[in-house]
Amino acid sequence: GGKGPDVKSMLASLKKTKVIDINDESLRKDLPAMNIDELLEYDGSDPEKPILVGIEDVVIDVTDSKEKYGQGKGYNALAGKIATRAIALSSFSEDDMTNDCSDFTEDQLIQKDQWVSYFLQRYPVVAVISEYQ
Repeated sequence: GGKGPDVKSMLASLKKTKVIDINDESLRKDLPAMNIDELLEYDGSDPEKPILVGIEDVVIDVTDSKEKYGQGKGYNALAGKIATRAIALSSFSEDDMTNDCSDFTEDQLIQKDQWVSYFLQRYPVVAVISEYQ
């Protein structure tokens, strides 16, 4: 594996992030639904397909950051997955590829909201996840 993500610089940009309400209707207006199995197909292994990541109950398109999310790259573990917990914990463990944050402390929940907002501002939301609607 290559060098891990530069967490310091990411946290610096997080501090400037305004928190977006994931439930804001304007985020999900007219978006197609995609299920978790379909999402798996967008993991960066097929160069013809976009690279997608599930966050909370929406799907973002991270194809513009192929150098991070493509095959063999630092963030590829998140590609095609529901990555809410993993993103909040800066984890790439398969166990953290879930939306379940029920055991989080208040600080971890705040961090999760900041990360979710960071990703929503950085990447386009392209679908909603049918299992969570």
